[in-house]
Amino acid sequence: MGEDLDSLSYSLSLLEYAVDPETAVTIKKYRQAIGAVGNSISTPFLINSKVQDVLQVSEAITILANIYIKANPERAAKQFGKALSGLGKIISYLPPPASWYGALLAGSENFFYNNMQNIVPHLKPNFKRVIDQHLQAGDDIMGLND
Repeated sequence: MGEDLDSLSYSLSLLEYAVDPETAVTIKKYRQAIGAVGNSISTPFLINSKVQDVLQVSEAITILANIYIKANPERAAKQFGKALSGLGKIISYLPPPASWYGALLAGSENFFYNNMQNIVPHLKPNFKRVIDQHLQAGDDIMGLND
């Protein structure tokens, strides 16, 4: 909706130069009114976006606090990524230089999950097969049977 209002305002600004001065003043008033409406509409959306970012971090931390990371590293990696990404979005609202780091962190949601097999050796396909065999036999491997 905001883009449509911006497009309308831009079209009216071009029209200002093609009409007589009296009509141009009227068009300018309409453009100002459109700008005020656009600001009124965009403010709740911006606030909602910031609240969603905070909720994303809170939800991820709550899930991390309630899972056993060793037993479910895939889920933990996804939640660490969500928390880091949400934190990055929040930091991006701060002034520079913090906002520069916020943009970097905001794009890292899948970093831990995508690199998990290199970070957690027992999740590599060859190791995982052997560990699964031991777990089925009831052996306690690296505390995974806790």
